[in-house]
Formats: sequence, structure tokens, C-alpha cells
Amino acid sequence: MSRVTVLASQVKNVGKIPLTAAVQLLSVGKGIDDNLIGLQKQVNARVGVASEVRDSDKPWSFRMIWTWCGGHADWSDEKWLELLDRLVQAGISGVLLGGPPAQVRRVAPVAKSAGLAVHAWMWTFCRPSDEVAEKHLDWYQVSREGKSSLTVPPYVGYYKWLCPSNEDAVQHILKTAEALAVIPEIDAVHMDYLRFPDVILAKGLQPKYGIVQDREYPQWDFCYCERCVAAFKKASGISVNEADDPPSIPAWKEFRYALIQKAVDRVRSVSSRGGKQLSAAVFPHPELARFICRQSWDDFDVDAYFPMTYQNFYEESIEWIGEACSKGVSALRLKGKESALYAGLYLPSLSSEDQFREAIEAALSNGADGVSLFDAENLLPYHFKVLTSLNSG
Repeated sequence: MSRVTVLASQVKNVGKIPLTAAVQLLSVGKGIDDNLIGLQKQVNARVGVASEVRDSDKPWSFRMIWTWCGGHADWSDEKWLELLDRLVQAGISGVLLGGPPAQVRRVAPVAKSAGLAVHAWMWTFCRPSDEVAEKHLDWYQVSREGKSSLTVPPYVGYYKWLCPSNEDAVQHILKTAEALAVIPEIDAVHMDYLRFPDVILAKGLQPKYGIVQDREYPQWDFCYCERCVAAFKKASGISVNEADDPPSIPAWKEFRYALIQKAVDRVRSVSSRGGKQLSAAVFPHPELARFICRQSWDDFDVDAYFPMTYQNFYEESIEWIGEACSKGVSALRLKGKESALYAGLYLPSLSSEDQFREAIEAALSNGADGVSLFDAENLLPYHFKVLTSLNSG
């Protein structure tokens, strides 16, 4: 029996698998089995309904579930297919696929053959191990202390951040986006690290680094490079590097929000030219994101938002996941945005079936269009059990 025939037979039971997986399977089987034509019409109708239904009573089959997959250049196609098939069988409908463009180009067709939607994940402003960028010290952000994130990265060694006001650095980022957008088998470019470095870490992470951040300290406050300072002075008349308390200047915050948003718009143009959508990993909700990493994500023009609602990072309960989703959805709707929101769940913090199920239900009952699991390799048998039960119930 051919793989296409197997996929087609799975699609016939469309109510038992998530909508997007069904659509992807149909696209593989289209033109092979004539009896798929009627089913295609049914699924198309459901796609139309799914874009309109956003209330908490939306059936599970209208939801999407995503997971992040690392690049794994050393994996064979067979090993990839083994993992991806397991994901599909559990009802996972899309992957955020990491790795450089060449690796994504190799693995994306395998993911598509398994019936998955594929968003190509990319480092945006944080660029560790970037040999091209590291030849250009001036491309990198500078802290209020005057130290480059290339030579003195905050918190961890890989926190090397390109400056959004440096045109050469932005062009370098756009080249990555373009290389991903032209890959036929991907559905979207997915931007991560689309922000400034955390000026204040999530409170659950501060003890890990032996720090207490009760205000914005100079060594974690970015960017004060010559370009940013000069551009802000030209726009506002304020010399921010001479101000007594730069964090207290609202216009300085707005200036940095706008730099990130402008970059989103430029990547959007690149992804659109490639015929692809654009999605973004963002902090839990817009108010918090503005405060801790200068990210005004409810202003972003993207097709899907993936807020990282990792409750343990913030020393919060699972219920907080729902609260964050509600805030995110409300902020988007206030600005007339109807893009999907998928709540990020940090699997190591959900250590039982009950906790995992509770986290999913908290997200879905507060307006999320689905969930995103970090990550595929942290999925344990009890996670698969919960996912399978949700998709068969």
C-alpha cells in the first residue's frame, strides 16, 4: 500500500485528527483517490468555519497543536519520519522547525509527507555562533554600561544581540528570512528572539543567575549604541545617554518598540514575496512583554502569535496560563487583529497528566486557538496519552 493511500485512509476519519493535519493529508492525497473530492469539500467548509469560531466551546478538532523541533543535522530522514509520524498520531498538527535554511530545506518535505504544517523557526536579533555577524562588532547592541553584547553578553554566553537600528545587521537577518521563505514545503517563517534582551528576567529565573532585579539596571538595559542614541535624539531632542534616569523616559521605550515592529514589517515583506505567512514567538502577554523586553507584540503584523506562557518562569500557577492568553487575545481584538494565538507550554513544568491537561484547558478556555509545546523531544508517554485522548474524545 502506498504512503499516499495510507494518508488518504487516515483523512477519511477526519473527525479523529486535527483540522490542519487533515488538510495537509488531503493535499498529499489530492488527485490520487477520486473519493477524496467530497471529503475535500467538507474539510474546506470546516476551514471556513474555523476562521470564524473563537469561543471557548470550539470543538477540539478546530484547534491546532504545535511543537518545536530542533534542527538535528545528524538525523536521517528515517529518524525524522519516525518522530514526525508519532506527532501526527498524537494529533499534533504543526511543527516549528529549527535549524539553518539548508537543514530546513531537507527536513520540511519529510514533515509535509507526514501531514504536518511547517513553520521555519529562525533566530532574529539574538544570533549565537553567527560567523558572519561576529566579524562586525558595530552590528551588535550595546548596554547602558557601554558594553557590547558580542563581547559581554548578558546572562548567558549565547545572548549576542544584533541592533535593529543597524541596517547591515537587519539586512543580514532578512537574508535568513529570505532563504527560508523560498523553501516550497514551508507554510510560514517563524521569528523568535524578536525583541531586545530581557531588561528584567522572569522572577523565577533570577535565582538561577544569582541576581535580583528590582529595577532596570544598566548592564541589562539595551541598546545604547551610537546609532540608537543619535536616532532617538533626532526624533525626540533627548540625549538619552546623558539623562539621569533613561528607563523613566516613555519616548525612549516607544522608540525601541518601534524598532522591533519595523523589523517585523520588513520580514513580513520578505515572507510575502516568498508566498509564505509570518508567525512569531512572543512573551506571555503584551503588557508584560513591553515591560521586560521592549516587545509590543500586539502591534505586530503577523498571521499567528505564539506567546511563551511558561508559568514556572514567573512563579505562577497553571491558571495563569489562561490569564495570559486572555490578556493577549483581548489586546489583539482591541486593535482589530484576528490572527491566531497559540499558547506556549513548557513541558518540563507540567509533570503529570492532570497538569498537562489543565494547562491545555486553561489556554483553550481563555481564547487560545491551540497550544504550542516546547519541545518535541520533551514529549513523554503521558503527554501523548493526553493528546490522544483529547483528539479521540
